[in-house]
Amino acid sequence: MALDSLQKVNPTRARKLSNDFNSLVSAASQYNAVRGQVGDTTRQAIDSMYHFKSVKLCADIDKELMDSLVQRGESAIR
Repeated sequence: MALDSLQKVNPTRARKLSNDFNSLVSAASQYNAVRGQVGDTTRQAIDSMYHFKSVKLCADIDKELMDSLVQRGESAIR
């Protein structure tokens, strides 16, 4: 998992992104508790929002890992 790898190379950013992930999961869990009680249009919109946010957060984690690895590599050859 990219977040585990990021923890090894940039623990500060990993902690922040892990907190973001946990907050997103918590909010999605709260939404899931009422999801069956909302209309189809609302459900489609909110489902799409959580899908987008989860994909975006995963991309942010991957990017942060790549940036951190590049920074370490560049620092090593200076």
